Amino acid sequence: MRNVPYKVLLPSALWREAKSKEEIKERIKQYFRTSYPECQIKKVIMENRSYIAICERK
Repeated sequence: MRNVPYKVLLPSALWREAKSKEEIKERIKQYFRTSYPECQIKKVIMENRSYIAICERK
């Protein structure tokens, strides 16, 4: 079975409160551990004016 990539819209609060790029990365990882534990992040992109995580199911 092939892993089909899909998109997850990331909440803007992850960026508003972060003080550094490393903190943003850690917040995204924490968000996925709690909200999408079955997903693996491949990359994060900006689409229109929103940040989107491209993911695959583990």
